[in-house]
Amino acid sequence: MLPKAMQCFWVLASTHSFTRGLSRLGFANSFTTVPSKNLSSLKLCNDVLTTQIVKTPVLSATSLSMASEMVSTANNTEAETTSQNNIKSVEEIKSVTLSWVTSVIIGLNFCPFARKPFEDANLFVQVVQGSHEGDISDDYVNDVLATVMRESALLKEKKGTTIVVAPELYPENFFEYLDVLDMLEEALNVYELDEHVQIAPFHPMFEFSGSTSRGIDNLTNRSPYPMFHILREVEVSSAVDKLGGDSGKVWQRNISLLNKFKDELGREKTKRIMRGEKVDGMEEIISKIRNEV
Repeated sequence: MLPKAMQCFWVLASTHSFTRGLSRLGFANSFTTVPSKNLSSLKLCNDVLTTQIVKTPVLSATSLSMASEMVSTANNTEAETTSQNNIKSVEEIKSVTLSWVTSVIIGLNFCPFARKPFEDANLFVQVVQGSHEGDISDDYVNDVLATVMRESALLKEKKGTTIVVAPELYPENFFEYLDVLDMLEEALNVYELDEHVQIAPFHPMFEFSGSTSRGIDNLTNRSPYPMFHILREVEVSSAVDKLGGDSGKVWQRNISLLNKFKDELGREKTKRIMRGEKVDGMEEIISKIRNEV
């Protein structure tokens, strides 16, 4: 079994950890002393898990090349300092998300195993929108929790991977986002889903513990919107086995690529590449380390 703690095999190394906000949530060693707000969230999750849900792939009619072409117009905002939380339709948010996935995650081979679920139409995107009325409400947080739990329960039995996008979930406050992630991980444990799925976090202001806001390693997990990528443990384990059991190989390759981008093209162009833009000279750098993983 792979270690949890949000260690997606293609983005996180075993030496990295997150600054956790568990104490801020009032969690103890078990759910016997969980605050009533969190119990309310768990009750909502329980209601959702007992409901039959049917989901439809969002990628069945979208090719890799078509999605990549959307990048130049979709991701034109500074991901590190801007939330991209303009009022957009669900389809617009999905387009931005898919552009980033196809151009960065798949296009830069950050996840060598992401192409297959994409091409097999087994990559799903679910968007959770709020009221666009300023402060984030408990209802919106509960909607996000319920959606992630529902999708996690579905993936227990079905092939594929799901990205839950929450554009209004603290896009400018990474630590508030981590609080919600903590609640999700506790809920997965309570409902015994943590043996079947794991959650990889992505956020516009993502920051590894031990890094800085300008750390180049943070770019691996910076995304257009706050997101939760739900991965099936059996598929992650199979992918890691193909790497000889060493999940760190992909991480090392990705950091090497980012450092080469930064050293040869500069930090600003590296950030543009990680938003999905095409930059002169990037293909030459990619070709140098293409066979490292």
